[in-house]
Amino acid sequence: MLGGFTGRLAPAFPDKTKFVNFSGNLSIDALRGRVVVLDFWTYCCINCMHMVPVLKKVEDKFRDSGVVFIGIHSAKFDGENDEANVAYAIAKYGISHPVVLDKDRMIWKAYSVNAWPTLVIVGTDGIIRYRKAGEQSEEKIEQEISRIERMGRKRHVYGRGSGRINWVMKSAKKGVGSFLKFPSKISFRNGSGGIFALSDSGNGRIIIGCINGDNARVSDIVGNGRFNGKPMESASFAKPQGLCWLPDGRILVSDTDNHNLKVISIGNKKSVQTVAGTGKKGGYAGFGRRMESLKTDINSPWDVAFSEREGLAFIAMAGLHQIWTMDLEKGYLEVFAGNGYENLIDDKRRRAEFAQPSGIFACGKTVYTADSESSSIRSIPLDLDFVSTLIGRGLFVYGDEEGMLPDALLQHPMGICKEGSKIYVADTYNGAVKVIDESRKEVIRLVGKPHAKSECRFGDRECDTLGLNEPNDVKFYGGQLYITDTNNHMLRAFDLRRKVLKTVIK
Repeated sequence: MLGGFTGRLAPAFPDKTKFVNFSGNLSIDALRGRVVVLDFWTYCCINCMHMVPVLKKVEDKFRDSGVVFIGIHSAKFDGENDEANVAYAIAKYGISHPVVLDKDRMIWKAYSVNAWPTLVIVGTDGIIRYRKAGEQSEEKIEQEISRIERMGRKRHVYGRGSGRINWVMKSAKKGVGSFLKFPSKISFRNGSGGIFALSDSGNGRIIIGCINGDNARVSDIVGNGRFNGKPMESASFAKPQGLCWLPDGRILVSDTDNHNLKVISIGNKKSVQTVAGTGKKGGYAGFGRRMESLKTDINSPWDVAFSEREGLAFIAMAGLHQIWTMDLEKGYLEVFAGNGYENLIDDKRRRAEFAQPSGIFACGKTVYTADSESSSIRSIPLDLDFVSTLIGRGLFVYGDEEGMLPDALLQHPMGICKEGSKIYVADTYNGAVKVIDESRKEVIRLVGKPHAKSECRFGDRECDTLGLNEPNDVKFYGGQLYITDTNNHMLRAFDLRRKVLKTVIK
């Protein structure tokens, strides 16, 4: 608890405070007589994501007791200041309480917050009784709310605002009518004539099919307790993200919110099997030891890639700011790179620091990762014990700049692949796909804003008029880039020769 700020009167919200998902106006003073829980968050932050289900459980327990939960969205990145983007995030994470758009961080500053997430609990008398940064347990939050409730009763300032508030919620953007809902990652099976697997994250399922150019045919749907329409107890995913094809034709999936990895077998013997993780969110793991995959807690695996050269799966372990490996044959996990601290530091693998790696790609002798919170692309040569940064300058340095590598900037990239000397990047919060030309040490926009010379420009007869909205992944196949256009609930294809963007699945 940050005791220096507790015991003070809770600052009022600024005039014209904007609620993203709630119609009407609300003030701290109007809530006097209730316990008020303020969750300061930003939607890019993995620790904030971890708090969503925790707060949901606590909120459900106190729903009828007069306790009010309000999210204060104080953005880290410029892209997160857009009201529509925050609305997408609220829908994506399933948040049901009112969320304030703290665009200029006025409330953040008034409450002296300096980290995401931070929880502030205001007593029935309007006094701040608790404040703490970082992830917190359901039990701890419940204890503090109950303690503050008892304090209110004792001081006879409890009950003025008791009972449930009937919020008038705005309609959230959930992709109503779309086949996909917040699609995340895509993977193509080598030498298979366009067979793909796609994580349909918002629907909690994996889509398997075949693509020919900008046409797609779906053959299997796995998830929500079903495999291709038939009940299957093990076929259940919680916001799955990364996936990759294994050499034997199975699919390895990052079942992110379940904190495990699963393998899908297709063909005659359809099955889904957990191969790593216990379902519990894991903590720090150090170098130098092999961990049994089914007895080890892991933490928000966001993407996976398989290296046939090494015979290992590489895992972007976003929740621990590390890169792990898994030997699927022997059933063990190891930390491959990152000491667990969140930062952008190049060093030997065990001392290097990452910041929420969210995309990973294995290519020959090198593993590449999109290190989202540092807005960087990192490379790890498999024959050298060192992590290098290709583009990126730090946790709070980001932008939308093309040009030579020392000067170029990204904003929270989440997807990556390589073909030849070119690295393709889903520059997520810039709504763009960019290419890093390693031979020329140059960064160029391929798909994005209208002013770019080489992009698919609005108004082209053969070009979709809808721009990308927080693309999560990009993969090369058959002369095209396939892009998961996450907030548009689509899979798109960009023809590299004709510079034309088309919609494949929507």
